[in-house]
Amino acid sequence: AIGDPRYTEYAADIHDSGQHLLSLINQLLDISQADAGKLQLVEEEIDIVPLVEDACHLLREVAHSQQVSLSLSLGSDLPPLLADPMRVKQIMLNLIGNALK
Repeated sequence: AIGDPRYTEYAADIHDSGQHLLSLINQLLDISQADAGKLQLVEEEIDIVPLVEDACHLLREVAHSQQVSLSLSLGSDLPPLLADPMRVKQIMLNLIGNALK
């Protein structure tokens, strides 16, 4: 029934998977821009914790399907990072995804 917490979770997973697919497409576009020497970075102060948490969340089903436990333990006092948040998220997804292979 509508309002069932399972369906809310399914919808969130579908949304997250769609975001991940969009990210993969953007990565392909970024590679072509980098090859052409036109890749631009947007540096800003970011909190790395939510980016790593989001990457782990997106890849939890991959880990589960491979019967791997994916856990995260980060300090709460990490300093801000001067970086492009989208690129950092790509890096986290690639590192965690490769670790799961």
